[in-house]
Amino acid sequence: MSNGTATVRTPYEKQADDPETTNDESNDQPLGNMGTISLRVRNVSSGNRYPLDADVTRTSGGYKLLRLYFVKGGWVDFDSCNPAPGYVGHCTDENRRRWDIEGK
Repeated sequence: MSNGTATVRTPYEKQADDPETTNDESNDQPLGNMGTISLRVRNVSSGNRYPLDADVTRTSGGYKLLRLYFVKGGWVDFDSCNPAPGYVGHCTDENRRRWDIEGK
């Protein structure tokens, strides 16, 4: 996880960890509960598409994507990601991974 605290849009009950799996389910952040909106995104290096929750703020020039939340816990931050209207654009996260933002 990156620095800061998560934005909880809708409270949810944390799941108990299932010791029979390698995943720590107690970290899961269900889609629709975090950030301000949910977006469709594509990780450019893997080619995988995901619906992810995001923190987006409105600016005088449009929008600014601040953070994407991963369903299995954690998030990634963006320093300068300004998607076009309709939440469409290309951005690079704090770890220099490239993302296509494909809308709501």
